[in-house]
Amino acid sequence: MRFLHLDDHALFSDGLALLVAAVVPHARGQQVHNLADACAALRTSPPDVVLADLHVPGCGDADVVRTLRAVNPTVPLAVLSASEDPEVMQACLDAGAMAYLRKGAGMHEMRNAIVRI
Repeated sequence: MRFLHLDDHALFSDGLALLVAAVVPHARGQQVHNLADACAALRTSPPDVVLADLHVPGCGDADVVRTLRAVNPTVPLAVLSASEDPEVMQACLDAGAMAYLRKGAGMHEMRNAIVRI
């Protein structure tokens, strides 16, 4: 499995990469820290799944999902966000996210979500 992780916080990105590698040993990930780099990666080397934060340089909230969907509407996309606002969650799902994962979730919950994706 190849995944693309969009997040502007390096520590979170590194930790998520370690978690994904532990849960899915054959996974290969690419980390990007802004929307422009994520769009470029989706155009040149589409991954099997995108894990995207909602607040990154260049965009925010459900617009991140809409922008990534416009570049590649077929790659499964899950949102990883600190926001627990139900309206934001629903807007992301309506925009085309297949899942909404809270950054505040525990490691067990995050691991289960990654396995399902």
